[in-house]
Amino acid sequence: MKIIKINATESTNSFLKPYLKSTDKNTIVAVKALRQTHGRGQVGTTWQSEDNKNLIASYLLPDIDLKPEESFNISILTSLALQQCLKDFNIPNIEIKWPNDILSCKKKVAGILIENTYSSRYISNTIIGIGLNVNQQEFENLPQASSLSQTCLHEFSVDAIFEQLNSRIEKVYQKLKKRDFRNCSTDYYQNLMGYQKDQEFVLPNGQHRTGQITSIEPNGHLNVKFDDQTVASFNLKEIKQVY
Repeated sequence: MKIIKINATESTNSFLKPYLKSTDKNTIVAVKALRQTHGRGQVGTTWQSEDNKNLIASYLLPDIDLKPEESFNISILTSLALQQCLKDFNIPNIEIKWPNDILSCKKKVAGILIENTYSSRYISNTIIGIGLNVNQQEFENLPQASSLSQTCLHEFSVDAIFEQLNSRIEKVYQKLKKRDFRNCSTDYYQNLMGYQKDQEFVLPNGQHRTGQITSIEPNGHLNVKFDDQTVASFNLKEIKQVY
């Protein structure tokens, strides 16, 4: 793994894009920034992060040659890798919120942004951005956000977490290269918030309904069975879990 540490960038995902054509086909390129001026979340949202307090990192995984219908495995494996990394630091009550937010004690502590590039009909490379709230104490207008230090009542070494996450991402890369997806869906469901449990959802029209997550499609769409026994599928940001 080639590691780049920088003081500031507009976006760590964007920082890595020039490396798509120049990196070794078997080497991950990782960038870690102290400050990100235009952090991005899923589907056009922004990622807020206080300078020098959190882990802001992205990983370029080259030459994975993955079928588009297998793409959600990137999200699954990354979510599980980040969850395992946090378990290594004894962070309590970690859950994955579809598709790949990480919660601790029902508060969001991390988000993942995945951007794929294609060659012919295959995903040739993926850039995985990870924002992890580590030592930040205040989150303006984000009542569902928290940090590791808020949860555990002590500060953490961002560099130590980064080093541990790097080893976890290396394993993700090897699984993607080998197309080794054994048990990954089972592990994902076991850690998925609200899986096969009654919960409240907000639909695109603003209606609140009770239902259960029944499955995730290979393309990442969420299947929900509502209390009237109807089943519907939703893309990112089309439905919101209330928690």
